[in-house]
Amino acid sequence: YHFKLPGANGSNNINYQWGENQKIVASFKATYFGSTGAIWGFETQAASIYTLNHAAGHSAVFEWDGANSKLYARTSDGSTATRTDISSGLTISNWNRYRIEVNPGVNVLFYVNGTLKATHTTNLPSTSVVYFGAGLDTSGRWNYMTAPIISIEE
Repeated sequence: YHFKLPGANGSNNINYQWGENQKIVASFKATYFGSTGAIWGFETQAASIYTLNHAAGHSAVFEWDGANSKLYARTSDGSTATRTDISSGLTISNWNRYRIEVNPGVNVLFYVNGTLKATHTTNLPSTSVVYFGAGLDTSGRWNYMTAPIISIEE
């Protein structure tokens, strides 16, 4: 498995590799003030992060649906997605701590402020290359995010 951090214009500047039985974890704080959409998380296509076109790839993301004022935990295997509403009790414009744990082929766990909000066991990203990033709708450029802490664990 490989993990990439996209650089300027989607170039691949950092490439991590991990074994099949290891999970990858991303932890970060974020806030959002726009009226449209945003995502934070893992995606198999760097361009999909920037354009919110995560339906085109394999993903494990937090997805803010500004049109409906809901936060979702979302996984996709490239053709089918699982989307869980995790909005209850959250104010997306506050700083919240987000954590995604990807256990390849097993599950993806989504935490907000230390509380497990969703566990996905279907439609998991089934690829060995993922990027981490944030993306926004073109009209909603009000996303703030701290530097993510990304780890590979056994």
